Amino acid sequence: MRICHITSMHEWDDDRIFQRACKGLSAEGIDVDLIATSGESPDAGEMGAIRFIPLARREGLRRRFLSSFEAYRLALSTPADIFHFHDPDLLPFMWRLKARGRRVVYDIHENYSIRFAQWGVPARVARSLSRVYRWLEDRVISTIDGIVVPAVGMKERVGTRAHESVVVRNMHSIRRVAPLIDGPHIRSGRPVVYTSGSNGPDRNCLSIVRSLPAVRAQFPSVQFRFAGSVRPDGYQETLEKEAEAFGVSGALDFQPQLPYLEHFRRTMEADVGLVLLERNEKNLAATSNRMFEYMMCGIPIVVEDLPEQRQVVDDAECGLLVDSRDVDELAAAITRLLADEKLALRLGANGYQAARQRYNFESDLVGLLAFYDRVLSR
Repeated sequence: MRICHITSMHEWDDDRIFQRACKGLSAEGIDVDLIATSGESPDAGEMGAIRFIPLARREGLRRRFLSSFEAYRLALSTPADIFHFHDPDLLPFMWRLKARGRRVVYDIHENYSIRFAQWGVPARVARSLSRVYRWLEDRVISTIDGIVVPAVGMKERVGTRAHESVVVRNMHSIRRVAPLIDGPHIRSGRPVVYTSGSNGPDRNCLSIVRSLPAVRAQFPSVQFRFAGSVRPDGYQETLEKEAEAFGVSGALDFQPQLPYLEHFRRTMEADVGLVLLERNEKNLAATSNRMFEYMMCGIPIVVEDLPEQRQVVDDAECGLLVDSRDVDELAAAITRLLADEKLALRLGANGYQAARQRYNFESDLVGLLAFYDRVLSR
């Protein structure tokens, strides 16, 4: 079996595409090609047996159209059994690739139809563009061989139109992080409440800051750590001003993005992990990879009570569910975990065991391989 992964939008070493899918398949003895953008040739040791087919680096509309067409042209000359593409920009081109007799599957990373409203275009225009996009996506899905989605809710939304479908969640690879998570968990010495990744309004960061005074009243040395990026521009200043208004600015700690494994080491220093996704159409049918990150690191979690997150927390018994719009409820959940060491250790250990046994990429890789077999048998 030979699988060709295609992206014109993501970097070649994207976590879902390269680090998990391509490397995971290659480790199983599958021949893997990767068509993607890179400013320079990736390190041969990093690529292993994966054959890299580079796209020219472009930006803006040139990337959306010229790079997508170049990816289609390169795919035509690639002798793969299945072409697995990852970007909405590629929809019309992969539709054409399917018409040329290739087996094609679409990896839908998120609900892209709501992005037009997020871009700030007028509401009527956003609704019209969203309808056009959904029409195109539906037509392509009903024509190609199958879809891959990151959450059960998304499969329920679009899976009925697909010939084959499989859920591959945004979970981390045990193969990649086992040397770290199997070691000792060293805490920082002061209570650390932690959120990582892309910190912005859609992660309810203002609610996090507003819960800090109540937490600090019981734990004066507590630190609220925001690790990774803060967006949009100026949002960090918004959070700092909010903390200053409550007299707790000294308890905020903003730390930059780190390389993957160094980031995991930092995560293991935390006492409580926060996964507070905004309640919107996108997140009602999505899971957060940071939730699985905290579980792998043995950290008890406080999680927004959304359907996909609730299913994991209830199954693994690894955290507390909240409505973070209620700041008092959020603060009570955080202080409960900081105050009850026995509960925190139990929930953290439950999450660690669940991540080790079933909430990891290797578990979903089994389903992905079976999905490929079904596509090939069509």
